[in-house]
Amino acid sequence: MSDRDDISDLVYRYSDAVTRKDRTQWAATWAEDAWWDLGKGRLSRGRETIVEFWQKAVDGLTIVVQLVHNGAVAIDGETASGRWYVSEHLERTTGATGLLLAWYDDTYVRVDGQWLFASRSLGSLYHGAPDFSGAFTPLA
Repeated sequence: MSDRDDISDLVYRYSDAVTRKDRTQWAATWAEDAWWDLGKGRLSRGRETIVEFWQKAVDGLTIVVQLVHNGAVAIDGETASGRWYVSEHLERTTGATGLLLAWYDDTYVRVDGQWLFASRSLGSLYHGAPDFSGAFTPLA
């Protein structure tokens, strides 16, 4: 497989782990010193901190389905960057439902021959009720 295929597979494994709420698989997508920025002051640094934050978030969900759409990757030796569009359909443990239309700006690093996330920064186009009654944010 090419580096682009390997990075695409990383993104797909991440989303699969989100949908299955598989902590072990999700954690294995991150570099040890990575950072994850969900916006609005929700920045986590280091794999252990990132995974603990994620676990608390998914514990509040009855179900979540994260779908990966189009993406672009630029490779520069042992590092790379990319942007991937995602949608997330969810139901909270409170019964409330939601829809997220977003993108991730990523950086990747190759560790022991395997591509991992060095960083993920989430940008939101829509986050609200599945009926689209919430506000959209234009892509800057």
